[in-house]
Amino acid sequence: MVIENIGEIIFMPYFRTTRNIELSSVEYLETQINLAWSGITVIKTFKNAYDSSINVPIVCVRLADTNNARLEIGSDSLENRYNIIIDIFARSAAQASDLSDFITDKLKSGWPYKTYAHVEGDKSQIVGTSWGRLYVTSWNGNNPIELGEQADPKDRFRHIISVSVRRSNNSSSSSSSSSSSSSSSSSSSSSSSSSSQGA
Repeated sequence: MVIENIGEIIFMPYFRTTRNIELSSVEYLETQINLAWSGITVIKTFKNAYDSSINVPIVCVRLADTNNARLEIGSDSLENRYNIIIDIFARSAAQASDLSDFITDKLKSGWPYKTYAHVEGDKSQIVGTSWGRLYVTSWNGNNPIELGEQADPKDRFRHIISVSVRRSNNSSSSSSSSSSSSSSSSSSSSSSSSSSQGA
């Protein structure tokens, strides 16, 4: 269960980046899908899609792997790209196509990156704190999957979306806000000064 920040709660240590990216993506798409559709189950574990207690339509959001590259030779800093796969298990080819278009539209402008932690003493509760955004850097695939007549019934109308994403943290936003505040303060000082002189 994912809940928002609540005051006066003690948190366990935060999850690592890779897990945060996966959870942020699952939470975001689950929220968007639930706002626009009904009866769609969003999961993050691929094998759960074949659980007999979960009926189609199903959307599975999972982080497949991470590509690490050095920012420059000799540097310890890495620029990471996270590959996210979204599997759609639909009731019909038309529904799979509609869901694919909907999800693509929701991903194109990016989505919130959150850091998650368990609430101390209650590991069933996970708290997310916004800390930047995730952006798609490349669209690796968006197509139906044909598995033939012998495939599992849930695979009859499968579709897969694959994207690479990067994380931007809050530092640039904070700098930008500080800069704006400074500018506003300067403007206010200037204005006050002018008014005083005018008086």
